[in-house]
Amino acid sequence: YKRQGLSNRKFFMNKEYLSAGKIVGFYGIKGEVRAGYTHGREKQLEMVKEFILEKDNDKFPLKVEALRFHKGQMIIKFVTVDSVDDANDLKGFILKVKKSILEQNLEEDEFLIADLVGLPAYDKKMKLLGTIKFVADQGSGSIISIENEQKKQYLVPFVKDLVPVVDIQKQMIVINNIPGLVDEE
Repeated sequence: YKRQGLSNRKFFMNKEYLSAGKIVGFYGIKGEVRAGYTHGREKQLEMVKEFILEKDNDKFPLKVEALRFHKGQMIIKFVTVDSVDDANDLKGFILKVKKSILEQNLEEDEFLIADLVGLPAYDKKMKLLGTIKFVADQGSGSIISIENEQKKQYLVPFVKDLVPVVDIQKQMIVINNIPGLVDEE
């Protein structure tokens, strides 16, 4: 995930497993499924041998027989899913994958969205502004939502000029709080 915005969904923190996509329907007649996914993660997703599927209170693993990308979607053939009906039953399930797999091959200045959610956000004088609640892609770029102690939320464009420091090791980000961006109480 780069600051300029490769994500297309809101992501919320989960410790060991992260959302990698969502099944949107079946593909063809051999039991394959179509899934939306975070673009830019193709290399990591190709390495996935098993997804955890999760929807409501339903949660189970499925082994991957084949995985490819086609017209902006991920096409997956699971080992035990062999018909259109079986594939269609998986519609709406979130695909979870071990965080360690998605963390492989991250470039410098690139990180996982889940690593940002929950981090404290400070201004340049190291005054606490609030906590990151979510990151969302707005087409032209990403936005981070920061909630202060009074539960008021502020949306900050996730660009280097406004968010010059993202330090996952130190568990913090720094906002260049220009006038009108985040009200300081």
